[in-house]
This record gives sequence, structure tokens and C-alpha cells, in this order.
Amino acid sequence: IGSLIVGYLFFKKKFSTHAVVACLLVAFGVFFVTYAEHAARAPELDDQAADCPSCADDTAAPHLTGVVGTIIHAFGGGESSKFAIGIVMLVIALFMSAFLSYMQKGVRDQFSSEDKANDASFMAFEFLFFSHVLSMPMFAVVGDNIMEHWHLWLKNGPTNEIFGLEVSLFAFLLLNVITQFVCVIGVYNL
Repeated sequence: IGSLIVGYLFFKKKFSTHAVVACLLVAFGVFFVTYAEHAARAPELDDQAADCPSCADDTAAPHLTGVVGTIIHAFGGGESSKFAIGIVMLVIALFMSAFLSYMQKGVRDQFSSEDKANDASFMAFEFLFFSHVLSMPMFAVVGDNIMEHWHLWLKNGPTNEIFGLEVSLFAFLLLNVITQFVCVIGVYNL
């Protein structure tokens, strides 16, 4: 739905009625499933928080510090406020992703050459670079929170057991970065 709205408002795109109806049906379906799951789990999560004395103490909950913690506490600090903030963050990401895809398509249409094979590979690396570099300032808002969790992660020795072997979570982080890179490059070269 983000792509439809962004395309219509900013890029003067026209969509068929069939495409709009299909998109709205999927969006409403996702909304109702997400809301129903939250409504079913919210009392259980609130009860768990009430049974946890350290959860009520803000100083004992390092995951609720910085800007994110301030926002959550401003909305009451309960599971419903965390859920609402999470949904808002996902919606913002959805619209930003839609806007980025239209911008990438515009750049590709404007600067692509006759040699599509070499051009696609170059543009994939360029888009990958700029989409990450331009998003970095957005993390400044939650930089304190990220650094706090990074230090906690380092202090606690992040490991996980797989098939009886102790594996560092840094290995998973590296594997995630590599697979994301391969995936993005693959998409642009299709």
C-alpha cells in the first residue's frame, strides 16, 4: 500500500482499480491479523510485566533507555504502547522503502546505458552503497540505545549453541550481512 500511496502522491503514477482493491484487501488482512494477535497476547504480556518486579523499575530495564525508552514511557510504558510504536515504525519504514524504490527506478531510467548487463551490476553496488550511507543519520536518534546494547552484547559474551557447538553471535551477524549483500545484488541483477 505504501508503494501505491507514494507513487500516486509524489510520482503521479496511476494504478488500476484491480491493483488498488487487491492491495487494500491484503493490507486490511495484515492489519486484522496483526491486531487480533496483539489483542490476544496483550493481557498475557501485561500480566508477565506485572509479575516481574524488576520490569517495573526503569533502571533495571536497559532496553527502555534513550529516545526509544522516552517515547515508550511517554505512551504509558505498557505492551500496548510498545506495540503501537512498533507499528508506527514499520509504517514509516514501509513508506520510506516505497519512496526509495521509486527514486532508484528514476535514477536507473535516467542513467542506464545500452549495456544492461554491466550497468545493472554497477547500479546495484551504487544503490546498495547510497541506501545504507543515506540511512545512517537516521540511527543518530537511537545512537545511545544502540551503543548501550552493543556494550551489553560484548560484556555478556554473545554465544549460542548449535549442534552442540558454542557459536559466537558475531558469526551470525557476519553471515546475515553477507546473505543480505548477496540477496540485494541478486535482485538488482535479475
